[in-house]
Amino acid sequence: MLLEKSQAPAYLLLTIQEWLGRVVIEGVDAAYSLDGEPLLKNINLTIEHGQKIAICGRTGSGKSSLASALFGLLDIRAGRVLMDDVDITKVSQDDLRSRLVALPQHPFFLPGTTVRRNLAIGRSGGATEDAELLSALTKVGLKDKFSELATALGLVSALDVPLNPAEALTKGQQQLFAFARCLLSMGQIVVMDEATAALDAVSEALVQRLVREEFKDRTVVAVAHRLGTIMDFDVVVVMDAGRIVEVGNPAELAKKEGGWFHGLVQALS
Repeated sequence: MLLEKSQAPAYLLLTIQEWLGRVVIEGVDAAYSLDGEPLLKNINLTIEHGQKIAICGRTGSGKSSLASALFGLLDIRAGRVLMDDVDITKVSQDDLRSRLVALPQHPFFLPGTTVRRNLAIGRSGGATEDAELLSALTKVGLKDKFSELATALGLVSALDVPLNPAEALTKGQQQLFAFARCLLSMGQIVVMDEATAALDAVSEALVQRLVREEFKDRTVVAVAHRLGTIMDFDVVVVMDAGRIVEVGNPAELAKKEGGWFHGLVQALS
């Protein structure tokens, strides 16, 4: 039975552009399976619309598990995760993923299909004009590369180039391509999981600038290993053994002797 508009859940009454991107995690315990070892323990965190949040910690601390929980990939045993006041367990995976923009460490491609088709992966909100696609490639510094390939192949547009990422792109360029894909998405929450790990210093600086400029009105949650890349974020969340052990401004926490984040910075310096 179709719902009347007045009966529909609040999230269905909002267009993608109207979603705010506020996240509230309340007392969450979670694991990958019902009988698995808890990976997250009593997680409480509020992420306001437009904030830039970094999650850090040593290997096995639970930082990637926290990012996975936002996508509904963990079994929540206690507590809840709210996005714009909607419990994520009450919505479909399609609805949930349309709110989120994923930038993983190892991006997905469709080998043998065109640059255009690969840019459209995960795209929500309708068709995209070629000018928008080319603009995204320009912003990440890849348009000239594909334009040269198009000329060599006798193609009119860089977007028509067949893409075999393992042959045509370095690991860093694959990450930049995935970032271009994120620029085209309309989701209001961007989740970056070690997304700059394969980038050189110049490309990493480019991505950090684009995060500040292009995602200034979006919520960004970044799982970070290179702590220098998140020092200008609004908040850093430090995790250990599946728990949040410290939250605050990264620049301030870096100076707090005896603190968790200070210890991580010192260990990597």
